[in-house]
Amino acid sequence: MDIREQNIVCLSSQDFDDLWTRKHRWMTRLSRHNRIFWVNLQMHVVTYLRNYSRMRNRVRHTRPLQMDERLWVYTPPLTIPGFQMSRTACRAHNMVLNRFLRRHLAQLGFTHNILWLYTPYNAYQIGRLFDYRRVYECVDDFSAARGLIRARVVDWAEKQTLKKVDLVIATADLLGDKFKPQAPNLLVSHNAANFEHFNRARDHTLPQADELSGLYGPVIGFLGSLSYWVDVDLIAELARRRRDWTFVLVGPVRTELGGLARLPNVRIIGERSYADLPRYLKRFDVCLNPYKNDGVARGASPLKLYEYLASGKPVVSTDMPEARLFPEVVDIARTPDEFIIKIDRAIRIKDHDRRERQCEIAKENGWDSRFAQVENRVRAILENSEAEG
Repeated sequence: MDIREQNIVCLSSQDFDDLWTRKHRWMTRLSRHNRIFWVNLQMHVVTYLRNYSRMRNRVRHTRPLQMDERLWVYTPPLTIPGFQMSRTACRAHNMVLNRFLRRHLAQLGFTHNILWLYTPYNAYQIGRLFDYRRVYECVDDFSAARGLIRARVVDWAEKQTLKKVDLVIATADLLGDKFKPQAPNLLVSHNAANFEHFNRARDHTLPQADELSGLYGPVIGFLGSLSYWVDVDLIAELARRRRDWTFVLVGPVRTELGGLARLPNVRIIGERSYADLPRYLKRFDVCLNPYKNDGVARGASPLKLYEYLASGKPVVSTDMPEARLFPEVVDIARTPDEFIIKIDRAIRIKDHDRRERQCEIAKENGWDSRFAQVENRVRAILENSEAEG
């Protein structure tokens, strides 16, 4: 039985109009039978000014926007810097945020809610947003993030959250291991992909993206956000050493690329629609998952990895736990030399059986099975609440 007729308040770590991720998939799916109040990324004024060209319209949205019959999106006001660096600032940030959230929730009739948290900074909100059940879904190791962040403040905030929620969902094994001592009700649920959508890259009738039609020779491709956790220095090194390969990077640029963008065999495409991504994948000869080998990579479950698998294209990845889950079909490289050797081999050797096995694995790791896992656990905490009542 589906979860139905619930009010769900989602405190997201992304804006709704950002790249489509797990959060979007869950909430839009739940909105078929439930009312959703999505709260965009909580942003302080320093981050806003640093990203002004991309975020300048953000401050204009002061009221929740109704996206469809059951889904509202609210952009909270800019707050003070430091709520990720100071306990005092974190409490003050949440007190201010709470005033805005409660007012809008009450106006829309969200008065008996499931609170679904994607950020560790909002423990203060638990029990103050008309909520009767709480879920913390952690998709990243926030203590390993960069920027105006202090790991000890993140750890403090996360511990406060873990004490108060009914269910913890972790998207990577490392996160699950981290939370296990403090979260008796824990589900580890890795990311996935829409197999049917990304497998279209194998369809002979699908036209490749027009802007790639003039490329000759092998194309080494990347899908996703070019953020600080992507090893752009590695990509640049590979591009310099193999001028006969073209490196195509599809996704928003959110970090300094240095000399990468100036290399003649590198194409920075920028963000493209979700619907068009299979047309880019179709031209890729090899897919690249070049995470920096640090704390972020150890706790990450990259969506792109599952999308690559579904495309049936060869995959070469940084050595990270999520990539090690698929030793049959993902080649792992630890140095530029190893990347070159394994990419070159993937280009030369057309292993049909391996590609078919890759697609089987991608089917097994689809969103439907992941959603069933999550929905079953959420339903259980709702049934417990009824028994308690």
